[in-house]
Amino acid sequence: MKSLQTVQKIMGVFRVLTLVAAICCFVGAAGALIGLASVAVASALSEPGFFNELMELMECNGLYEAIVGCIEGFVIALNQGVLLMMLHGYIKREREDGTPFTQRGAKELTKLGVLYIVMPIVAAIIVAVVGACFKVEPTELSNGHAVGFGITLLILSAVFRYGAELEAKLAEKQGA
Repeated sequence: MKSLQTVQKIMGVFRVLTLVAAICCFVGAAGALIGLASVAVASALSEPGFFNELMELMECNGLYEAIVGCIEGFVIALNQGVLLMMLHGYIKREREDGTPFTQRGAKELTKLGVLYIVMPIVAAIIVAVVGACFKVEPTELSNGHAVGFGITLLILSAVFRYGAELEAKLAEKQGA
């Protein structure tokens, strides 16, 4: 059972890391909203010097590019924060169960795997639509890492489901 204790300690570390990363994502999303508000205020003030300095700071070529950049940052950061909070919740429940080998945990991990594949694609579509509305090419988004992580979670869920079945059979044999 020393291996299980090691797994639980590792999961404890990941639980903290996912929470910290999610908080950073939510702070980034808030920063993107503040940036969007700053762009709106700067453009409304009609003071070219301040607006030009803001565009230079944001490395943007104009108002629409700045707006799309801020919305893109918000959508992506929010998406990642939500996914990390869901992963954090899974890890918390796994630690409460004391093992990753439960049917409930395997089912939850399957759901997470699918969400890690689908949600970044939906975020990229939202960003592309916003960019099209403003006739601005959004930053090229790469979702390969998220899709790869989602596939890994799906594989792990199958392994954990099998482990839960083996544990149930072992308990059944010991009980009989």
